[in-house]
Amino acid sequence: WRFTDGKAGHDKQSLALVDNIKNQTKCRLFDINIQSQQNPILNIIFKNYNLPEGIAKPDIAIGAGHKTHLYLLAVKRCLNAKIVVIMKPSLPLSFFDLCVIPKHDGIKKSSNVINTQSSLVSFNSNPKKKENTGLILIGGPSKHYFWDSKIVLEEICKILKKFKFSRLLLSTSRRTPIDFLDLLNELNVSDIKVYEYSKIKSGWLDKHINKVKNIWVTNDSYSMVTE
Repeated sequence: WRFTDGKAGHDKQSLALVDNIKNQTKCRLFDINIQSQQNPILNIIFKNYNLPEGIAKPDIAIGAGHKTHLYLLAVKRCLNAKIVVIMKPSLPLSFFDLCVIPKHDGIKKSSNVINTQSSLVSFNSNPKKKENTGLILIGGPSKHYFWDSKIVLEEICKILKKFKFSRLLLSTSRRTPIDFLDLLNELNVSDIKVYEYSKIKSGWLDKHINKVKNIWVTNDSYSMVTE
């Protein structure tokens, strides 16, 4: 089973792991949205779990994101599944059969911890000729980085002067400040096609990463830099 919490970054990491498992061995995959499940605490307390209709009992359950942790523990207790958590969990490591954690989180390798060099990502290199298009991915404030929309816009203006593209695409993220797009519009830059994070379809980024010639990323998002 792959538990999902609705966050694109978490979903991509768990899917990357599942895709590579499928390349190694035969398996059946069931995606389980945690919002469709009953309270996992009750499952754990009463050791009772009603299987969703049409879904087989799991041998392995995988989850990324803190909200998936209790659901993983519920299927471990009730259905005797091995559970795999991606990223440093908010619960003790010993609760999980396997923890897949990037080195930057500072957790050393152990019997149930595998360290990765970066966030997990399905890498699909496109050997075809790239389009003369640039792509700029905009993050936002985080606990690790000071954010200033005006400074970021100054960098974008430098890119526009230095590179000549037939198209330049820009995508925001869920952390991009509201004032960023307002300030960008004030520049009256006609050479940029802006895509707001809340309005783009799933798979949009994967599609364009493979097609564009150059990509710039604000370094506040580790998963975005990895992609």
